[in-house]
Amino acid sequence: MQQFEDLNSGFVQELFAKYLASPEAVDPAWRALFEQAPEELVESSPLVQRVRELYPENGNGASATAPPEQQEAPPLLLGAVAAAMALVKAHRMHGHLAARLDPLGSEPGGDPALEPERLEPRLTEDLMRQIPAKVLRVHVPGETLADALPHLRQTYCGTMAYEIEHISNHEERVWLRTAIESGRYRKALSPDEKRALLRRLTEVEGMERYLRRAFLGQKQFSIEGLDVMVPMLDQAIELASADGAHEIVIGMAHRGRLNVLAHTVGRPYDVILREFEGERALEAVGADPEGGSGDVKYHLGALGVRKTENGDVRVTLASNPSHLEYVDPVVEGETRACQTNHETREWTHDPRSALATLIHGDAAFPGQGVVAETLNLQALPGYATGGTFHVIANNQIGFTTDPNEGRSTRYSSDLAKGFDNPIIHVNADDAEAAIAAVRLAMAFRDRFRKDVVVDLVGYRRFGHNEGDEPAYTQPLMYKRIENHPTVREQYAAALVAEGILSQEEADELVENVQTAIKEAHERLKEAIAAGTSKAEEEKRPGRGSDAPVETAVPAEKLLDLNEQLLEVPEGFTIHPKLEKQLERRRETVGEEGGIDWAQAEGFAFGSLLTEGVPVRLTGQDTERGTFSHRHLVLHDFETGETHTPIEHLPNASAPFQVYNSPLSEMAALGFEYGYSVACPRALVLWEAQFGDFINSAQVIVDQFIVSGLSKWQQSSRLVLLLPHGYEGNGPEHSSARLERFMQLAAQENIRIVNCSTAGQYFHVLRRQAVHPKARPLVLLTPKGLLRLKESTSSLEELAKGSFRPMLDDPSLDEEARRRTTRLIVCSGKIYYDIVGHEARKEAEGVAVARLEQLYPFPVAAYDELLSRYPNITELVWTQEEPQNMGAWRAIRHRLEEGLPAEVELRYVGRPWRASPSEGYPTAHLVEQNRIVREALGAY
Repeated sequence: MQQFEDLNSGFVQELFAKYLASPEAVDPAWRALFEQAPEELVESSPLVQRVRELYPENGNGASATAPPEQQEAPPLLLGAVAAAMALVKAHRMHGHLAARLDPLGSEPGGDPALEPERLEPRLTEDLMRQIPAKVLRVHVPGETLADALPHLRQTYCGTMAYEIEHISNHEERVWLRTAIESGRYRKALSPDEKRALLRRLTEVEGMERYLRRAFLGQKQFSIEGLDVMVPMLDQAIELASADGAHEIVIGMAHRGRLNVLAHTVGRPYDVILREFEGERALEAVGADPEGGSGDVKYHLGALGVRKTENGDVRVTLASNPSHLEYVDPVVEGETRACQTNHETREWTHDPRSALATLIHGDAAFPGQGVVAETLNLQALPGYATGGTFHVIANNQIGFTTDPNEGRSTRYSSDLAKGFDNPIIHVNADDAEAAIAAVRLAMAFRDRFRKDVVVDLVGYRRFGHNEGDEPAYTQPLMYKRIENHPTVREQYAAALVAEGILSQEEADELVENVQTAIKEAHERLKEAIAAGTSKAEEEKRPGRGSDAPVETAVPAEKLLDLNEQLLEVPEGFTIHPKLEKQLERRRETVGEEGGIDWAQAEGFAFGSLLTEGVPVRLTGQDTERGTFSHRHLVLHDFETGETHTPIEHLPNASAPFQVYNSPLSEMAALGFEYGYSVACPRALVLWEAQFGDFINSAQVIVDQFIVSGLSKWQQSSRLVLLLPHGYEGNGPEHSSARLERFMQLAAQENIRIVNCSTAGQYFHVLRRQAVHPKARPLVLLTPKGLLRLKESTSSLEELAKGSFRPMLDDPSLDEEARRRTTRLIVCSGKIYYDIVGHEARKEAEGVAVARLEQLYPFPVAAYDELLSRYPNITELVWTQEEPQNMGAWRAIRHRLEEGLPAEVELRYVGRPWRASPSEGYPTAHLVEQNRIVREALGAY
């Protein structure tokens, strides 16, 4: 019977054991089930077999040789075995509740299930000595439960603790239990390894102490209390290198960042000290002639090369803002790019080649939603990085917020349980245990290619920053910290007691570190005084040329691409409706034209691939396209199998990747930004389902995309495809919040384009990929225009010319332009509303021009446009968006600058509004009609 085949698994085994010992002790439903079990299955139960092999029984379950008063021993023993199994399970599941994780000595709460005397039957010492450890399937030393229990307690309730039983994968759970209980990754360090560990702890502590003394009051966000985090990173890098990694990408907030810069990345002391001396240095970043703002020292990224036993490894510390966890998806994207081979058409992804390492704050990990969004990426095909090494730098406090005020969970790491990630808790004062935690974590990552979390429980020796007094709000905690020895002091004392080194040698290590830092500081001060100090050489992305970029593609090549993009394997059945749509693409390259946006996009991507430019496109429903227009990935109508023609172009020399993203904006966009930074030659695009949703990723936009160049000298070719246009679909499906990008545009940090034809879209995509000046592109894409005949293009438009930032009225000749008195300038979809309106035919002396590139404003093209209309008396800027939104307020001064004094500049559009658009289609039509008629002068 099927229901009895799994009697040896977890819960059922325990329940069955209770039934054997005392049938009345189990639920009647289970009792009825067990009573139906065939005798041969009961007799073959592994539990019964093991007990009977060890304790011969007569037919009724009593010992054949025991005196009458002991005839009930075997049933009691069966119950004891069940209790013993429950005890083992309790240690695996709840041992962390009794673990000594707090360096400051708070008492763990424990759990009654961990106490043998509270179980039923009560597990006495004598009874535990009768239970063989092998029956319990534990991997700690000991022949009996009595022998094994102390080791079990030491393993699960010591200075390390584990949460693994929530993991749904049986193989992973069994592997972890074996690895943890066998102590395979907690072997004692050799004397040389212990001395090296003490040396590193001494360097970590020494740097913090020197900075605090030398720069009194300056913020450094000291690592002290979590010093062991640096040697943990050392260990992770070595193990990743042994697994094949040649890139390590680290993301972290400010706590301990300077120490990681010095000792993990390898930035020289004098370079870090120079940041503290910045006010006296003439080359301070604020004086950047290109207008760079720079950033505070504990936000700046860095790149270093470390030597490991398996060769050199590049270590990157990602630049990040104060927004704590928002660097997480950026690191994942950078790591994925490092793991991806872009050199051939058939792209490959090797998760061993790079390791993503994220250091989280204990208040931020459960508190910031971007963490959950990032964790959700870990197993997705387009985003997986083969397992991220997470470390929670657990201060047991936020800025001034206690844990019970900042989270609803017991541990800050609990969020990771929902993603089936193992969690290792470790006391930050047990340096060797912390190293063991890394070894276990990296071994799990190597074996299963999944994320793993190490919760490093420590404290914060000083306040949130060096100007803060923490005792204002946590007086008791800081009284304990004040008298608490540092981890270096504790470890040095332990090694002296072991005879590994003398006290004099330990003191000498401290002196040597202080001397090295002091000497570096003295050299720096002398160089500053002499005017010879130079900032570390940094490469700012070049301003590049603003000359037109050649983006045309020969017609013959486009015709070949068109056929290749329509090819499917023999026997592949396309949906009948879609087949007709795709077949039409063979007609649109003819004389009649009609190339729509999706076809033009395919041409842009395909031509770039043949030129060696990798393309990565992700987003919300991007494979098909939100508006069912793209269809890059085809699905067999009969079998459901997929085929992506663009991945099989015979002349492609670079890979193409397309993925539907999770329903995330923040982490998904952060990921693509990181990918684009790490692979600058690739065209990386992220598409929102509707452009309105970009406000869910505003931190990534504000803190990375638009300001990264100014703060960190970091830019990319990232493209944001944001559907935009007012079509009566309500406030959340109209506006890509153009006004926000216009407000954030300065110093040529980004490009903002609102195309009105498929050909323009084709050219701007190709321009973005090959432009010598790499900048992010905000591209407002259409919805209704995707199939509008008037916005399609001909093959000739793609085969000739380039992107034009401004388009004149194509319906007018030179004579008509001289007669024009009113020039309408607009952008995007509203152009077609204006020229297609019934009042357009009656509007004499009116021209309609399109501004396609909103930023940088095309001054020369605008001046040329105005020169064609010498007799205008008014220029009317017309937009769909409310007056406080859209482009008007950002470009008004640009429009005014080129106008003659006698020409009036007017605004036509929606009035100031709190919400982007009307919520009802009828109201939309009324307002849209008013705007168009007013622009045309047809009141």
